[in-house]
Amino acid sequence: MPVPVPKTTPRTKLGLVFRGFLPQSFSDYRGRIAAVLFTGGCNFRCRFCYNRDLVLRPETQPPLGADEVLERLAPRRGFLDAVVISGGEPTLEPGLLPFLAELKALGFLVGLDTNGSRPEVLRTVIERRLADRLAMDYKAPLDKYEAVTGAAGMEERVAESVGLVAHAGMDYEIRVTLHPALHSHEDIAVMAAELAECGVRSVALQTFKPWNVLDPRLNAAPGYGAAELRAFAALFPGSAAVR
Repeated sequence: MPVPVPKTTPRTKLGLVFRGFLPQSFSDYRGRIAAVLFTGGCNFRCRFCYNRDLVLRPETQPPLGADEVLERLAPRRGFLDAVVISGGEPTLEPGLLPFLAELKALGFLVGLDTNGSRPEVLRTVIERRLADRLAMDYKAPLDKYEAVTGAAGMEERVAESVGLVAHAGMDYEIRVTLHPALHSHEDIAVMAAELAECGVRSVALQTFKPWNVLDPRLNAAPGYGAAELRAFAALFPGSAAVR
């Protein structure tokens, strides 16, 4: 039975409301047990994104105020190692930074997922050490970013964010989701070269998930298989995992 969506958004002192909560994950923070929180809304419209409702209609997802989240998480210290903030796009949220500070004060490791569109927020997170692990999605060669994400004028901002993440001095990962309709073999080689130029040494190539995507036309053609992704991994700098 679907969870009823409250008609009112909860009040929160931290000014942050989440639209999804995964109490326990073994895969979202490398080598740790983590809870995952999802913010609603995004400034990208990536054609292969599978969080359709979270991106396009976040108001349809049950809201959870930041204060209530902290109350739920505090008793789980010692069992949970980390808390990961994902989305949507978390860096769009005005209450993100104080919430990260609250998580750190509770003693959790903090992971932050981002599309890299707001390097100024990432810079503050890094300078204040408000996260312990960063994960950034790299969507396409920079000259094709708008075609894949639907967001104009993001190339310089994304490139800046990649450099910040790569040189932050903390655990990080650049995530790359590939689909033949969006990424040719030449595109993939260009992406690898661009990441290498930014100093990236940790990449994860991800398989396309053919369900609930923003552009359903992508489901008509199969994504790259595991063998193809392993071959592409050899192009990328440093350590390139395949998932």
